[in-house]
Amino acid sequence: MLDRFTGMRVFTQAATHGSLSAAGRALGMSPAMATKHMDALDDLTQQLWTPL
Repeated sequence: MLDRFTGMRVFTQAATHGSLSAAGRALGMSPAMATKHMDALDDLTQQLWTPL
């Protein structure tokens, strides 16, 4: 399980810099790792919005 706070940091950096590659560079991680964090954040969002 990836750290959710890092996922949120990747999200904000991607919004600021315009891409996941740039977000990864800004945070000192590879674009692949930035993508993994975004995927994990997306999974969490889907879980939160799934009806009970």
